[in-house]
Formats: sequence, C-alpha cells, structure tokens
Amino acid sequence: MWDKMKLNKRERNLLIGLGIVILLWAYYKFIILSQFKSLNEKQENRTHYENEITETQTIIASEKEIDNKFVYIDKELNILSKKYFSKIEQSQLILLINELLEGTGLFVQNISFSPQRTESIGDAQVEVMSVTLPYESEYSSLLLFLERVRNHNPKIIIQNVDIGIKEKELLSGTILLDFYSLPDLAEDKSITHLFDSSEINPDPFYSFEDDFIFGDDWYEQYYGEIDLSNVKINFDSPRILVEGFENKILNFIPSHPSIKGEISTNKNSKQGNNSLGLHYNFPPIQEKKQVHVVLNRGEAVVSKPPESIGLWVYSYDATKHSIGLRMKDKTGKEHDINLYNNIDWVGWKHLKANIPQDNSLYPMEVELIIVDIDSTEHGKGTLLFDALEAFYVMRDIPTIEDNSIGNHKLYDVRVGDTLSSISKTFYNDTSHQDIIKKYNGINSNSDLKPGRTIIIPSTYQENDDAQQENGNVQQEDTDESE
Repeated sequence: MWDKMKLNKRERNLLIGLGIVILLWAYYKFIILSQFKSLNEKQENRTHYENEITETQTIIASEKEIDNKFVYIDKELNILSKKYFSKIEQSQLILLINELLEGTGLFVQNISFSPQRTESIGDAQVEVMSVTLPYESEYSSLLLFLERVRNHNPKIIIQNVDIGIKEKELLSGTILLDFYSLPDLAEDKSITHLFDSSEINPDPFYSFEDDFIFGDDWYEQYYGEIDLSNVKINFDSPRILVEGFENKILNFIPSHPSIKGEISTNKNSKQGNNSLGLHYNFPPIQEKKQVHVVLNRGEAVVSKPPESIGLWVYSYDATKHSIGLRMKDKTGKEHDINLYNNIDWVGWKHLKANIPQDNSLYPMEVELIIVDIDSTEHGKGTLLFDALEAFYVMRDIPTIEDNSIGNHKLYDVRVGDTLSSISKTFYNDTSHQDIIKKYNGINSNSDLKPGRTIIIPSTYQENDDAQQENGNVQQEDTDESE
C-alpha cells in the first residue's frame, strides 16, 4: 500500500514547492506585513514628533521674542513712570513743594490748588492739577527754586512765572506749576526726600531768608547756567491793592429783574483769607443781560493813573461770558473797562486792562464789576473775584504819606508784605521784627492784612525799650538781694 502511495520525484518537488510557498506566504503575512505596519506607525510617529518639535521650537522662539518685547515695554514703562506721579493729592504736593523750597530763600505766601482735571497725551489719559505759588524772594533764590523744579523727577511743568519788582533787590509774583499723574503706571515717588538735610523744615511757608547768606557768584559755582528758554516769564510792574474783598458786604444788581443772584465770601482766594463769590441765574430772555457787583463807595479808589488795572477771576466753567469794570472819574463821568471777552478757562486767571491815563481824571473810583451774559437760553454761573490791583512803573508808584508820630513812622501794609520784608525795608536788616510785633500787637505774618496801618518804631525807641528792660531786670535783682 505504501509502495502504491510513494510519490514520484515530480510530486515531491511540487509538494516541496507548495510548502515553500506556504512558508513564504506565512512569513510575508505574519512577519513582513507586521514589520511594514510597525514601520509605518513608527514613521507616522516620527513625523508627529518632528512636527511637535517644530511647534515647540516655534513656541520657544516666540516666547523669546515676547520676553524681549516685555523687556522693551518694561523699559519704556520705567522711563514713562519717571515722568509722571502715581497720584496727585494736595497733602503730598504740599510736602513736595516744602522740600523744593527748603534752603532756596524763596518765601511762599500761600499755595492754591486748582480742581483736578483730565488731559489727553497721545492715547493716554492723564490727571493734572495746577498749583499757584505767590512768592517773594531775591533773584538768585527764584532761579534756584526753578532749577530744582526743572530737574525734578517725576517732571513738574512750569507753566508760567510772573516776576514783579517789589523793592530794591526783592522780587514778587506768582509761579504756576502743573503736576501730571498716571495712576496705573507710575511708581509712587511723591514723598521721597529730594535733598540731603539733617532737619526737614515742617513749615512750607517759612521763608528761610534769615538762615542763608549767598554771595554774588554762589549760584553759578554750584549749579551752573540755567536754561529757561521754555519758561514763560512776565515782568510785572509794582502793584497797589485797590480792593481785597476781605469779608465785604457788597450789592448784587442785575440788568433785568428776572435775573437772580447773590454774593458771598469764599475761602478760595488769591490773596488774604477770602475772595468774593458771585452766583447768578438767568432766564431765556432776549434782552441784554448783565450782572453788576457794586463795590462800596469810596473804598476802591485809584489815586493816580496806573499803567494797567488787574483782577483775579476764578471760573468754574467756560461760559463764554465777558468781564469788565465800570470806573467813575472825579468829574462824575463813567468809563467802562473791558477785562476779558468769552470766559474760556477753569480755575484762577489774572485779567488786566489799560485804563485812562489822563491825570486830570484822577482819583478814579471802581464802581462795578460787570459780567456780560452771552446766552439766550436759561443758565447759571458762579465766579470768584479777588485782588483788584493797580499796576505802576517804578517812577509812578504813589508815595506813602509820611504821617510820623514823634520818631515813629506809619506804614500801610501791602500785598505780600511780611514782618521780615518790612523790617528789611525800614531798618536794612530783618532783626527788628519783634519790636514791630510789640508796637502793633502782631503775632505773625497772618496779622499783616493789606491796607492795615502799622507803626514803625524808631531805632532810638528800640534802644530805650531795651535799656528800660535791662534797668527793670537790674532793679528786680537789687530788690531780691535786699
């Protein structure tokens, strides 16, 4: 049977061939195809990971670029923050101004703050507050203060400097400064100490003039030349206070009975303690509308022709109204003086105008302050008035009548006078303040109200008083020894 089943050579070859084919098929199917599939998966994974590497490298490069941008922006913000205050508050500005004043010899009578406002600088909105400093000083002291302000960081903008010759080497006027704030960007540096000092002066209104002696060339030696090319400087003539509006009871007269209003004192002032507040309300009438503030008769008198007349006016809104004065000469003729057309500011503004120069018309009296209302609609307004002054050139200053009492002199206090300046005027130094206080019952500079007449004692009387006090002390010592 096995013999019959014995395969011939050809059949064996076919069977072997079939076996080889089956082995190759199995090898291909279970090994080659599996390897191809695994290889493809690995190729896909490689491509995926290469893409991830590329993305990661892109992200890393982008992050570096962003980091560089952040560094650049941070530098820009740092530069920008040095130019602005983080916040502007009156209490902090007083401390800052105090340090700027320290050691300069500049005497500041008061500090006036404007309401905070918003301004646009490029795309940024910044907060701004204006500060007005009425001052009195020598020229070198003023330059030192302006140099400190100019070099201060954050920046303080000097908007205006008025310079008037008060006496001999003494200047007076006002300095207008602007403080800018970027609250979200600027680092708070508002109350850092600016100058080395063993003792910070706690009183920002102290004059320092008795503590410092300067030579003629001290400023250039220590500070060099000052660049004031961007500072507006106006040289004003000496001024005489005509009306200070201190606790005045004045009348309000409208041009039409339907215009309502009232007058009151206000603590927001440019000189002294008070200004005059005018509040008015007008209806939509077609007639000419004016509001008159009637000054007390015989008080606001200009004795001889000034170069100009000026008035400080505070506006709460740009009303487009106009401001003027009505003056009456000694013949009874009235003269209307236009001070300003179209009120377009907020805060204090000094208005000046020329008045008749004919000497035969004087003395002239200021009768009215006139507000000309330019509106046909219903509305209201509020204005403050202060420091009505006459401005003279040096040769035209009205002389003070020498009403002497024995060896003493009488002197009418003017705007900006201090015990120190009066002592320097009459005694050529500042060491006689105590005797001026003694003979006039004065405690401090705040008692020197413009228009007040004070006694200037002679130096003989001062010596007599000193000798009398020494005699009394010696007599007391003698009595005690007995």
